[in-house]
Amino acid sequence: MSLSGLTDVATQRDDQPAVEAICLNPMRGGDARLGASLQPAFRDLVRNTDMAARIAARTLRMLPGLGPPRVMNVYPGNRPMLSDGLPVAGRTAIEGLYVHGGMGSIGMHAAPATARWLAEAVLSGDGNPKQTWLRPQRFAGWEG
Repeated sequence: MSLSGLTDVATQRDDQPAVEAICLNPMRGGDARLGASLQPAFRDLVRNTDMAARIAARTLRMLPGLGPPRVMNVYPGNRPMLSDGLPVAGRTAIEGLYVHGGMGSIGMHAAPATARWLAEAVLSGDGNPKQTWLRPQRFAGWEG
């Protein structure tokens, strides 16, 4: 999922969701999180403000036994992610500085594992996780 050029922006291709899914995550205390969606967006731009309604309607269609849970919060915001859709963790060119981010909408699920892999890499002395797909060096021009 990417915007390959000005033509994509001109034709509003940036407004097309790539993912609109039900992802039910039970939380401690009986709460749950429900979502998610994924689409390109410009910085600080919220698109598809009807996405919460779309996800709720999909949930009621697919999980009719869920019942009418009370809604505590709706978050229609941007979650930073990288161009390849994967998180990043590893060392930088600055001694002692490591990067861990780009989780997008999978941060709740991915952050604990990627943080553990980064911590293990830092403690081992290399600073780059064994998972090469996670390293910042996968991007052209990255130094470190």
